[in-house]
Amino acid sequence: MGIHSNTAIFGNVGIIAIGDFYQCSPVASSSIYSSLLWSDHFEYVELKINERQKTNVSFSQMLNRIRKIKKKEDMSKEDRDVLEKCHQRYLNKEYHPEALHLFAKNAQVDAHNEEMIEKICTNIRTFYEVDSNDKEIKQGDSKHSRKNNKPLRLAKNARVMITKNISVNDGLANGVTGRIIDFVNNNNTEISRIIITCDSTTVGRLHRISCPHCHGKDTICVTRESDTIDQQDSDFRSRKSIKQFPLRLSWAMTVHKAQGITVDQVVISTKDFFGTDMGYTALSRVRTVEGLFIVDLHVNKFYCNENIDKVLSQMKAMSKNRSIFQESSQFLNILFHNIEGLKCNFNAFRQHHLTRKADIICLAETWLKHNNDINK
Repeated sequence: MGIHSNTAIFGNVGIIAIGDFYQCSPVASSSIYSSLLWSDHFEYVELKINERQKTNVSFSQMLNRIRKIKKKEDMSKEDRDVLEKCHQRYLNKEYHPEALHLFAKNAQVDAHNEEMIEKICTNIRTFYEVDSNDKEIKQGDSKHSRKNNKPLRLAKNARVMITKNISVNDGLANGVTGRIIDFVNNNNTEISRIIITCDSTTVGRLHRISCPHCHGKDTICVTRESDTIDQQDSDFRSRKSIKQFPLRLSWAMTVHKAQGITVDQVVISTKDFFGTDMGYTALSRVRTVEGLFIVDLHVNKFYCNENIDKVLSQMKAMSKNRSIFQESSQFLNILFHNIEGLKCNFNAFRQHHLTRKADIICLAETWLKHNNDINK
């Protein structure tokens, strides 16, 4: 039975949701945990190993303290002093000229990105949206009710972000960042493709197999993608197809957009932070405190949503010792598991209660060398 005709919760499909309730809440909608689905149908487990800041333990501990500061609580003097040093390093301009900048608002992001493209790039090109006939749609065209149809200003060497899920299975997803290295013209001498080197070389592996422009290289091609907008004429209202390159400049981005990314250096402006958890989210994008630079420090902007502890306390904790095997000599229990990097995780895997009860173990996405002794 397909999920569209199944009345069970989530179509009877198992759901694994991964995230941090202490990061930014949605700008224009309610928090995900406001739904009763969370407390009624999910069990939670807390992941306690900080992979992003694992080489900088004191920084990780500071972030954990800032993560749970209440609105009327004072930040500790120790943590304020650390952040003041980050501000001083910003004043000394110790960061890379193209370090990622984080702001609260899109207007600040756009201003920094425009400043950077003018400073770094030459031969800047302007790309307008085009309609289904490939006719340019100029900004302010009264026939289109689309409010934000600003033209794209792009150039070789510009930092950019993909703004649409193009091929999620291939990593070509909303939020992927990289740098423009070339433009490809079609037969009409119009630019039809933009070639980008992504920050992660794993992005676009499938694309490179079939793309003549990217085959054998660590690049991807981005073409114009279709969208629809409202068309408002004097006598009727209809939908009109438009196309634009799904890109935007990315020397800077909003804190909300930066959730989930990891960088070596980040420059943060805190003066316009609004709402809960924005300060913690911004600070925790960087691996080490040495890579953190603060433009303007407003410690009163660092506070959490005080409802989160209550929400987590109401959710059922996941049982870590639940058995999935039939404990009977009449059954043969086979354990199949995807485990990347078996050798470095083998002790933890061997001690797991399910591993101990399996008669046969099949492991995928990993390997052992012929001289590895699994009994050690």
